[in-house]
Amino acid sequence: MKAFNQPENNNEHTKSSFEEMCLLLSDVIKIIADCMIGISDKAEKILSEHSPDSVRDQCGDIVKIHHRLDVAAFLLENMIEKKMLIVPDEKVPLCMWGVRN
Repeated sequence: MKAFNQPENNNEHTKSSFEEMCLLLSDVIKIIADCMIGISDKAEKILSEHSPDSVRDQCGDIVKIHHRLDVAAFLLENMIEKKMLIVPDEKVPLCMWGVRN
């Protein structure tokens, strides 16, 4: 039995909701993404100046991965603390992703 006001095609409803949310947040998403890229670029420059030649070409990848994981951890910890995100009691597969168009 279908729940009241449940869309016929939940995938389409989810997709349109996601697209609407992205549109509403597009200015903020761009500001945050640009800030993160700027910080990563500065950190890459600093790390490159102080790393051995043998690993210098890896600095960009290392910095971006480390910085993005730090940002994700900060956001998740704050969301959990504010009860905006709940960590399951049992062990389940979890996923987090971000998209920039």
